[in-house]
Amino acid sequence: MFRAFVTSVRRHPLRSLLLTLLSVAILGPFVVLGYAEYHWRSAQRALREDRPEEAVSHLQTCLWLSPDSVKVRLVAARAYRLAGKIPEAEEQLQKVMKLQGGPSDATQLEYLLMRVQAGETDDVEPALLGLVDAKHPEAELILETLARSHMHHLRYGPAYVCLNRWLEINPDLAKIYHWRGWVLERVNKAKLALVDYERALELDPDLFKVRLRVAEMHLEDSNPPKAIPHLERLLRDHSHRADVRAKLGQCRFLQGKIDEAREHLEFALKETPNDAVLLLQLAKIELLENNPAAAEPLLRRVIENDPGDTEARYQLVSCLNKLGKTEESNEALKQYERYKAVLDNANKLLREEGEKPTNDPASAHAIGAALLELERDKLALHWLHEALKRNEKYVPTHQLLAEYYTRRGESNKAAVHQRYLPSSK
Repeated sequence: MFRAFVTSVRRHPLRSLLLTLLSVAILGPFVVLGYAEYHWRSAQRALREDRPEEAVSHLQTCLWLSPDSVKVRLVAARAYRLAGKIPEAEEQLQKVMKLQGGPSDATQLEYLLMRVQAGETDDVEPALLGLVDAKHPEAELILETLARSHMHHLRYGPAYVCLNRWLEINPDLAKIYHWRGWVLERVNKAKLALVDYERALELDPDLFKVRLRVAEMHLEDSNPPKAIPHLERLLRDHSHRADVRAKLGQCRFLQGKIDEAREHLEFALKETPNDAVLLLQLAKIELLENNPAAAEPLLRRVIENDPGDTEARYQLVSCLNKLGKTEESNEALKQYERYKAVLDNANKLLREEGEKPTNDPASAHAIGAALLELERDKLALHWLHEALKRNEKYVPTHQLLAEYYTRRGESNKAAVHQRYLPSSK
């Protein structure tokens, strides 16, 4: 009878909760304490490792078991905030204030950090840095939140400053070196970035993204011997991953092991059929094996998905020459030169803005316009809206956005910007 009951519980859609209740009924409160402790520790670990969604899942169980715990609700508010669930975070803070009879330093700090995440960094950063100067116990959290916000908004200079200050407090945290390496790459300081990435791996050898990026950087420098130890470790632990197999294919290509390179690249392509790097690498193999007819469609797929991919455009020029398509090759060369000039200008503008952020709408507009020409729409729109944040009436940006949305047939969005144009008044 009891066995049949347990079996029915296991099949129930609320199995986890019912099994918990069953365990409590049989074994008593010690099970509840152990179960709560497991989820509490798991949530904290998930937050440390930048997995807020997973932390939220564990914290929901903690909240069910300890609904009146101020400590749990504060951490839940933080997890919801980091997961981008601002209304849920605010709800938790409201419950904390109700439990403790009003606001506290902890709730006020979370509200400030919430404003940072909502894009109000400039308004609250001085107050937050003041807390860091005063050696607030949550100084690391403050600097992490500010650095994350600056990185998200591509403000590399301020991000770098925050990361350096964070490093002074905790010099042995791998995440800081990872993030600082990411920032350094974006201001064209690849060698310094590599030093930071390697330090991050010394502190935490299991950082998948960092190890893959280090291998990638060595391949970009045409240095397979440096990449191989990283790739072999990644292959050992993640042989099923397309990104690992793709980099290994690139490495074998550079080593001249063409058959092995093709095998890895084709494996990866099954998982990610529109991956530009894979398609480009396979096209290079076809060109190397004097098969331009097979390379051409691969290169055209890359350009179709990313018109701003200048390497694919350059390879297409060579491919069309080999096929004897002189007229098409000449046109492809013109397109390559045009996109290359725009890309170089966009990179220059991004580097300048990253190193020395301004509040000039013209600067943000120029970056957005260049990226729009490269058809990097998502990033372009970010910078064009940044220009309007700096000056909501900036006519050149409204003009460009009105034209963009009109081309896309989004007349309602176009109208929002057309009303700022002189011709509409």
